[in-house]
Order: sequence, then C-alpha cells, then structure tokens
Amino acid sequence: MPIYFQITPKSLPLAIESIGSSWRQEPIHRPHGYPVYHWLKTIKGAGTIAIGQQHIRLGVGQGILIPPTLPHSYDSTGTWLTQFVTFNGTLETSIASIVGTSSYLFKESFFDNHYDHFIDDTITAYETDCLKPFDAAVDCFSFLLSLSKDQAMQEQAGNSVYQDIIEPAIRKIQSTFSHELSVGQLAQELFISPQYLTRLFTKYTGKSTQDYITDYRLNKAKEYLINSPHQTISTIASKCGYSSPSRFSETFRKKTN
Repeated sequence: MPIYFQITPKSLPLAIESIGSSWRQEPIHRPHGYPVYHWLKTIKGAGTIAIGQQHIRLGVGQGILIPPTLPHSYDSTGTWLTQFVTFNGTLETSIASIVGTSSYLFKESFFDNHYDHFIDDTITAYETDCLKPFDAAVDCFSFLLSLSKDQAMQEQAGNSVYQDIIEPAIRKIQSTFSHELSVGQLAQELFISPQYLTRLFTKYTGKSTQDYITDYRLNKAKEYLINSPHQTISTIASKCGYSSPSRFSETFRKKTN
C-alpha cells in the first residue's frame, strides 16, 4: 500500500502529516529523530526499535509512539509489515499534553483495540474521496487520547487486582468472543460477583464488562467486513457471538452511529 503525505490541512489543530499501512519496513537510522510525533505498529513479523540504550521488540499488534526529535532506529531480521501515521497541525506542540511526557509510549497487543482500524479506515476514506478533514482531526485526537489511556492501563497492569482479575477476563473475552459469553459466566470463572467484576472493569478500562465485550465483538465484526466483504451479515454475526443477525445489526448501528 502506498504512503500518503499531508492528507489533511496543516492548518487544522491536528493533521495527518503522513500515513501508510501494510508497509514493508526497511531498516532506518534517524540520529536526529523524526520532526513530528510518529506512531508505528507491527501487523506482520516483528522489528526492533532502538532508542538510546533500549532495544524494544515490536511484535504483531504492538505499537510505539515516538515524540519529535528523539533519536531512534529500526531493524528486523525478516519480513516486517507495519502501519504508521505521523501528526502535525497548529496544536502539534501540545500533543505532549494529551499523551504525556514519557520518552515514548509502547502499546501491548492485549489492551483495548477499539481504535486499531483508525489508520486503515482513514486511508480508505482518503482513497475514496470520503475523508472529511475536520472529522479526521477529531479522530486524530481520539486516537492519541486512546494511546494515553492504554499507557495508563499498562502501568496498572502491575497491580495484583488487574493481573488476577482484569487481565484473565480480557484474555477470556478475546478467546471466546465468538461463543455465548455473559458477564455472569466471566465472574463465575473468576470466583467473584458480576457486580464486582463490572466495578473493576469500569475502574481499569473505563467501560462496563458488558460494554467491553460488545465493543470487542463489534471491532471484530469491522475486521470481517473489511477483510471478507463477501461474507453475509448472518455469518459475521455468528462469528462474533450473536445468534440473531437482527440483534447484531441493531447493536452495530447503535454503536457505530
């Protein structure tokens, strides 16, 4: 897939300076860093990011946000496919107030992925002349805010309650979303009450347990719609844990409108 540059005006508060997906990442050495905030995520294979004395492996589903002018380099030992986006705009110097002042943000693959389609969706909208610059600026802000939220979740991952309850629950949701799955079932497996599980989910993810399950299923549905458009709604609904296509369609409309 090609790279696109400055697809939204730099006069907006947040704009897309460059964007690309399914990009075969070659080794890069940037002794002076990149001039703007830069998000890079692995979609196939793996690569290594060197920042100072640190070497960070970027596996499938993992990503990193690198701030401006931070020296870094990329390398890999095999095929490494990535997607990326860089940000500028009139508020680009204020991005640190959104994502924090850490030297970089590293996103683990098992955290909330509700914004994972931001890059592909934006490219598709641009290629079909459907991209609305102001909406794209809002999406940029939401994307960066979500990264910041994920960073906070990763810091919480050292908490024993998170490790013992939330992390196993998220893994269970991700592995069984295509089957019948209720908050009560999750809570029973963790030997806690559904009410307590929901309180913890709200605290650590910002969503109730049921909303987390629903959002995960709908994100998977979007993947199927994009990658396998020939599949019927009934098939996609079944793959995402919905026995009723009409209920799936109703939920999808409510959540995506």
